[in-house]
Amino acid sequence: MIPGVDFKHLKQLSSNRNIVYLAETDHGHLVFKFSPDDRCASLHREYQAVSELYMQGADVPRPVQLSGEIDLKVRLHGSMHSGRVYAFVAGKTLLPSETVFYELGRSIGQLHNAWKTEEKPAWMPEAKTSEFIHQPLEAISEVFDDRDQLRHTEHLASSVASVLEAYQDRALVGFTHGDAHHFNVIQADDGKMVWIDMEDSSWQWRVYDLATAIWGTFGRGGTAPVWDKLIAGYTSVRPLSDEEATLIRFLIFARHLWWLGLHAANWNRWPQRYTSEQFFESGIGLLKAIGKDVCGLDN
Repeated sequence: MIPGVDFKHLKQLSSNRNIVYLAETDHGHLVFKFSPDDRCASLHREYQAVSELYMQGADVPRPVQLSGEIDLKVRLHGSMHSGRVYAFVAGKTLLPSETVFYELGRSIGQLHNAWKTEEKPAWMPEAKTSEFIHQPLEAISEVFDDRDQLRHTEHLASSVASVLEAYQDRALVGFTHGDAHHFNVIQADDGKMVWIDMEDSSWQWRVYDLATAIWGTFGRGGTAPVWDKLIAGYTSVRPLSDEEATLIRFLIFARHLWWLGLHAANWNRWPQRYTSEQFFESGIGLLKAIGKDVCGLDN
């Protein structure tokens, strides 16, 4: 599969946004991530972000070059793919609890602190409000045709967009993991929390990572005390301004709308367990609840 690499065992871990393999090789246990050549920008961006963080001592997987090559080229499923390689991190996934989420908050703060540059690197995209609001709405409207539900969603989204646009102070933005829910952290065997899956890393409101961590617990053990511990852990290593504390609520809404839009945009590409009506009715129902109970919007 890869010239110069002796594969002893190969296991596919994922095939949605990237094709991911765990491999036992003569170089040790490695994780291989592949994307089609025409959709590999996020794969390259992730490698650059992880490499920078690794050099700063952050808890991320070690980037690996095989035979001195960063970019691997292989043919998978009939088309050329680009690949990146990381050292495998042995450990376990997290379960939300007050103790675990205090440490998760600390880990997010440490990740933000590890990024030393205050200026956006040329290779890193800057997230815009349109990516969280307008683009997801357009994608959802292509696969879900309940006009009343869509109009209601657009009304709520417009209110959130107005809030986000008001918070453009450059002090609020910087490097973010971009997908910082607890399934993207491995509690390594040595006790460290190691961040993986940084395809969505971008330059934006830092507290988007906290909003995503909270969002990721909905229906999975999240409670107010757990979320309070997340914030307490973060502020133990990095200060949180009043503006940032306010933003978190609205970024939870933006995160969920973005996630619905991501699924809508890939509806015919990814395997689905539900009809589009079932998926988006449920998803929009949660969005309304976030708007009312988290953001304080009038439904």
